[in-house]
Amino acid sequence: MPNAKPPDLADLNLRGELEEHPADAFEQGTPMPDPAAEEAARREAEARAKEAAKLEELRVGAFAGEAFDLFERRRDGQDLPVPLPPKWTRVATELRGGLWAGCYVLVGGTGVGKSQWAFEVAYHAVTRDPDPVPVLYVGLELDRAGVVARLTALGMHGRTANGDGSPVKVPWSDLYLGDGAALAAVAGPVGAEVRGKLDAAPFYLVTGEALGGWSYADLPGLVAGLRARHPTGPALVIVDFLQLVGSPPDVREELRERIGKAAYMGRMEARKHGVSVLLLSATARSAYPLFAGEGKVDGGAVQALGTGDPGRFLGTGKESGEVEYSADGVIALCRGSWKAPDTLNPNPPPPAVWLAVAKSRTGRARGCTGWAELRFDGTSFAEPAARGSGETVKL
Repeated sequence: MPNAKPPDLADLNLRGELEEHPADAFEQGTPMPDPAAEEAARREAEARAKEAAKLEELRVGAFAGEAFDLFERRRDGQDLPVPLPPKWTRVATELRGGLWAGCYVLVGGTGVGKSQWAFEVAYHAVTRDPDPVPVLYVGLELDRAGVVARLTALGMHGRTANGDGSPVKVPWSDLYLGDGAALAAVAGPVGAEVRGKLDAAPFYLVTGEALGGWSYADLPGLVAGLRARHPTGPALVIVDFLQLVGSPPDVREELRERIGKAAYMGRMEARKHGVSVLLLSATARSAYPLFAGEGKVDGGAVQALGTGDPGRFLGTGKESGEVEYSADGVIALCRGSWKAPDTLNPNPPPPAVWLAVAKSRTGRARGCTGWAELRFDGTSFAEPAARGSGETVKL
C-alpha cells in the first residue's frame, strides 16, 4: 500500500529478539528504562556535588591565605582600627590601639559621659588630617542642633583664642542655648576653623524618636550605604543608645528583644563590612553601687575603682547583659561618688572617671590591667598626669 507506515526499527529488533529467544527477555528480568528515576538520580547527584562544594568553602585552607593577607596589612599599617584622641594614650594601650573592626558595648550610668566619650572619639576620627575616618551616628536622644553643639564644643576645646592667649572652653549646652559669650567665641577665627572642619567632615547623623522612630532593621542599609561611600579603611558606627532602639513597623517586642536584635544586627554588620560598631547602653539599677566603686564583688569585699578584675562589669547593662557576653568588646565608664564640701575642702574636685575594659576578644597586651583613669571637665575627657615611670606597653 502506497500510504503504509514503514515499520519501526525498534519494533523489528524487539520482535526479532522475541522470535529468536521467546522467553529470555522476560525471564532475565531486564528492567525497562525509567526516565523519571534517572532524572531524580541526576538531581540528587547534582545536589550532593553542590553540598560538597559548599563544604570545601568552609575548609580552613580556603580562607587562611586571605586571613594572612589581613595580618600583613595590619602589620604594615594598611588595615587599622578607628583611632582614639591622641591624648588618650593609656586608653589606646588598653584597647590595643583603638577600636578594631567588631562590635563593642559602652556601658555606664546616667551622667557619667557615655555620649560625650563617643562624640569625642567621633570628632577626632572625622577631623583627622590626613585620612579622616567616616562616622555614622545614630542619635536617639539629641536633636541635630544638639549634635552640632557638641561637636563644635569639642573642636573649640583647648584652643587658644586671639588676643590674650587664654584657652577656649565653650560648653556645648551654652552654645545650644544661645549664650552670647559662647556664640562670640565661635564667631572668631578658631570657631571659623572648627566650622570649616565640620562642614567637610564625613560625619553622618541619623535621628529618631524613642521607641519607634528608628528601628534596628534600618541598620544594615545604613552601614551598606556608608561602605558604598567609603569602601576602604576603618569606619565607625555609633548607636546612642540601645534602650531607645525601636522595632520594625507593625512588630511588637519587649525591650530585651529589641536590644538583643539590635546588637545582633550590629555584630553582623561589623563582620560583613569590616566596621567598628559602638553600642551605648545604660547601667542596670542594681549595678549602680558597683559602678561607683561601692558595691561588693561576688558577695565579698568592696573593690575600689581602678583595682581588681574589670571583668566584674560584664553583664551589667540594663537589659543588655546577655548581649555583652557575645560582643567583641565591653567598655565600662565608672565614676565614684561626689564628695560633699566641708570646711577643710570647700570645693572638692569632681570624682575620677575610670574606663574599664571588661571584655576584649583580642585579649590584653602585656602589662595592661584593663583600667584607664580619666578626668572629665564637662566637655572633654583627658588622662591625668602619669604617676611614676609606667612601663610602655607594646601593642
